[in-house]
Amino acid sequence: KKTYKCTECEYSTVSEVRYEDHRKKSHSSDKIFSCHLCDFTCSWSKKFNQHMLVHYYGPPYQCEHEGCNYSSDTIKSVLVHRVRHTDERPYPCDQCDMRFRTRSNLCAHRKCHQGEKPWKCPVCEMSFATKSTLSQHSVRHSDDRPYLCDKCGFGTKFQSHLIAHKRIHTGRCQFPQCSYFAPKQSQLKSHMRTHLGIRKFTCEECDKSFVEKSHLVRHQKIHLEEKPYSCSECGYSSTRKDKLKEH
Repeated sequence: KKTYKCTECEYSTVSEVRYEDHRKKSHSSDKIFSCHLCDFTCSWSKKFNQHMLVHYYGPPYQCEHEGCNYSSDTIKSVLVHRVRHTDERPYPCDQCDMRFRTRSNLCAHRKCHQGEKPWKCPVCEMSFATKSTLSQHSVRHSDDRPYLCDKCGFGTKFQSHLIAHKRIHTGRCQFPQCSYFAPKQSQLKSHMRTHLGIRKFTCEECDKSFVEKSHLVRHQKIHLEEKPYSCSECGYSSTRKDKLKEH
């Protein structure tokens, strides 16, 4: 039988289908592994791990995040652990726009596209493809907030929200592909709520929710049919000043 050998790693198989699947999953054209300490990029995790030995001393290898004492005899374990402290999601799904911190999470996610959802929430009966996603969902039914900010005491149910929150103390939003910066902490907090989906101001007339109270007040004028901003050149009027300027 013919053996298919990968030209970028040590993988080999007698199945052409498995070979193509390996190439697609492990060596896509997108260079998904980027070194945070230099400009190195690659599409193969083993090559990436070998490169990172240049920057880490060991064994044992120590997590470089401030206040973290985690260490391991393998560089792979430290790098897998390290993403807990960051927003990095180097593993993209080839069927949707979602990205993941680990390959195992990506593999688990792929079950969603296959229609498999064997894990059911006992509270609301929503179904999930994996036990881990069920566990993540279940915290929504709890009041516990185990992830605490060491600078201000902010608490949240999700580690990703805590990571995002800590950027408030630097003045810069570092959500992926967001360059927003605010000199005032209150402004940055308001901006962060848009990423986190926090809309605590709800209209009593139509149940539409808003991030800011001012946005709710502006919206409520629609129900009151108030249009205080009028054009001096014609009969146009609007509930919003910015819409009048556009007009």
